[in-house]
Amino acid sequence: LMLMKRLHQYRDDQHQAAWVDHGTVRGLQHARVLVVGLGDIGQSFARLVSLMGARVAGIRRRAGTPPEGVEQVATMEALDRLLPQADVVALSLPETKETIGLMDARRLGLMKQNSYLINVGRGSAVDQEALLAALQSGHLAGAGLDVTVPEPLPPDHPLWQQQNLVLTP
Repeated sequence: LMLMKRLHQYRDDQHQAAWVDHGTVRGLQHARVLVVGLGDIGQSFARLVSLMGARVAGIRRRAGTPPEGVEQVATMEALDRLLPQADVVALSLPETKETIGLMDARRLGLMKQNSYLINVGRGSAVDQEALLAALQSGHLAGAGLDVTVPEPLPPDHPLWQQQNLVLTP
């Protein structure tokens, strides 16, 4: 939500005493959110964004009855089909051989133009160099990372300087 509302940019402007209009902002009302990993964290996130008006699809190991706030549940085989439909893709995955590098350059390229990626599971799920390229090219509107490889990122890592990225420890 911070990225969609450009709050990080306005906070930076505030420190410069700059009154800058960064244009139209977006919200979660009517947004399509894909939650990849429907454990406790993924289910909580899905419930919250659905309360804000998002339409939520989820991916987990086995299909079944959707949890509260989730309209449909699919398995990982549907990921490539669902990525182009999502305005927000939220990862809350464990580290397994299947999830390491899951969001590589090809899959980031499948994401909808001007969409957002959030990762709160394991840093290894995202190819950080491919993510940096997707952010720099403008294909992705933004990303929020709570996990990276390594943790913490080295001070000279280019992700620190990316304007459309929010990093949290």
